[in-house]
Amino acid sequence: MSTWFYRNAPHLICLAFALAWAPATGCLPDSSEGECSATNPCTERGLECNLNTRTCEAVEVNTDSLDPEFAGGSFGPSALPFFRGRVCMPSAVKTGDAIPVKIEPCLHPCVAVDSFHFTQKYMCNDSDCEIILAQWFMASGDACPAEALERFPQATCQYPQAVNATVGPINVNGLSLSGEMEVELPFLNLAEADEFADNISADRAFEIVKTYPDNPDRRLPISIQPDNADAPADCTDESQCNCVEFGF
Repeated sequence: MSTWFYRNAPHLICLAFALAWAPATGCLPDSSEGECSATNPCTERGLECNLNTRTCEAVEVNTDSLDPEFAGGSFGPSALPFFRGRVCMPSAVKTGDAIPVKIEPCLHPCVAVDSFHFTQKYMCNDSDCEIILAQWFMASGDACPAEALERFPQATCQYPQAVNATVGPINVNGLSLSGEMEVELPFLNLAEADEFADNISADRAFEIVKTYPDNPDRRLPISIQPDNADAPADCTDESQCNCVEFGF
């Protein structure tokens, strides 16, 4: 499992008087003090260890813009991640089935899409699994306002393409897992979407996702059990799936 913090450990400089009885380590925190350290990182999402105080502190992140430095104009082609829109997924499937997910991203009218992509990553400890599904378009923006990559009014949304993605089957060492799980469609900024588009590893994918605080509104529950009905092929018939709005 990866370590979830990114800043270089600050150097602690001791200014000691030349006294024979003064220990050289007197200005270093005791290894038993505090709630985290370089070898004992913070475990909750969105937190990193302040190595000076040995306390877990919130990482400063921006989830209101895909690129806070974008002031308007043209961009791309680049990976444009799913930010807001509609998502449909069944609430229960049979063990061993793939889980269909329909994603309808909300895009600003100035954005033109070329192709869609998605990837799934999961990590399991027995039947306790963390599952992420990331989706992005290769897209370009032409004469866009700054709000095109922000939370512009929902009435402005255009839905150029429904993406039929899949998750699973959830297998570990050749065995299909059963359990009550959740599928997360994480927030990603443009730079992080570029990493996902470049065949990202599972470890790095979860490292990025866990930088952000936990957001239950970006997760959908799924029951995977042997007695459940077969999963539908897709969510074209929305009566077979649970459909929700994301990010508004």
